[in-house]
Amino acid sequence: MTITACLRFLLHGMIFTGSNGKPVTIKAHLLRHAFATYAVQIKGVPLDLVAEWLKQKNLEVTDYYSKKTPGMVAEEHASFVSRLSARIAIREAILRSPQEIRSLAESALKRVGMLVPVCGGECTLDISCPNKFDCIHCPAKAPDPAKRYQVEEKLRWARERLSYYEHEELVLETEKMKQLIRACELERKRDGTDCRLPTRRKTPNAHPDPTQNGRTPSRCKRLIPGSKRPCTNR
Repeated sequence: MTITACLRFLLHGMIFTGSNGKPVTIKAHLLRHAFATYAVQIKGVPLDLVAEWLKQKNLEVTDYYSKKTPGMVAEEHASFVSRLSARIAIREAILRSPQEIRSLAESALKRVGMLVPVCGGECTLDISCPNKFDCIHCPAKAPDPAKRYQVEEKLRWARERLSYYEHEELVLETEKMKQLIRACELERKRDGTDCRLPTRRKTPNAHPDPTQNGRTPSRCKRLIPGSKRPCTNR
């Protein structure tokens, strides 16, 4: 190779075509990386010797030059998994017994599913909960009047925590408790817990005195002793 060709190679490199058909430019710097990787990772040459060959005083630089390529990492990973699968029975390790499956199904029914008991009623969903198990004032819950005390207890607890969080100046927790309190109050109104009986009103007089008209009368009526006629005093 002439001096001109060497200079051209150092400046512009050599262009080859890869297996995917894309052009690959090989320069002197890339060749140094390839040489260091091949010498250390394939041939097992000591790192300090490769550093001496490349005239690198810092071994950390040589270690960077000789790092494994992504293809080497993938090949070693596949080889390790193959050796591991030959020693461990993966299917037997993950296979569950009928008793374990039944136990998992029973525990799942306690969390999700049709007519699962929740706070204040029963869930009517037959799919995974989209509300993150926040059952208070959930539109998919059927309220149970016999479980109204659970909502009341939740509301009492939320008010206590709200007071504590406000005292501690915990902004996010305070906002969460306020939202929970609003949800509890809305549910109480929905299932009738917050409905109050109407107060009894005074029955108006069927035969009102036309002389009063809602004002204090100017005359006082009283019966004359021994007589049924009223006596009017001015």
